[in-house]
Amino acid sequence: MLELGRSGDPVVIPAIVLFPMAGKDVYETVLRFGRPGLTGVLGTLSRKKTESWSYAHALTALAFFVDHWGVEAFDETTYSQMRYHAGRTLEFAHFSTGSGLSLTSAILLASLLDDPGLRGMIAELAESPAAIRARGISCPPWVERIQRRAQDALDGRLVPWWRD
Repeated sequence: MLELGRSGDPVVIPAIVLFPMAGKDVYETVLRFGRPGLTGVLGTLSRKKTESWSYAHALTALAFFVDHWGVEAFDETTYSQMRYHAGRTLEFAHFSTGSGLSLTSAILLASLLDDPGLRGMIAELAESPAAIRARGISCPPWVERIQRRAQDALDGRLVPWWRD
């Protein structure tokens, strides 16, 4: 994936974003594409058949863009698209394997977007294990992890993992 990214051809962006072993190097590769990279990530999230692991990685890629560029770098349309994808996931999760990962990625993105509506959704997850289970996540360790992550986001303690 990194070699594809070095090609500089934006046609490879969806393949990079959908790569199941995404990590900091992959996100940095997409970030180097600039606006076409951002457009590619948003396009990936809009696909009807995106696997939940890839969906989670695409949400994280958006968070990576927000963390590196700052929320003020995005026009209203792009901000609204990012808010939509974070909110949709916070509200409904992604009902298949990896939905916990999608939800934790959405919490990170939402916390970076600093939107009052998204903050309310995060608060619901922090306060209610039942709200997490209602989103299709029933595994107790995942419920606890999501609840803790949501509370960390509300308390301002959620730091993107790539900063470590």
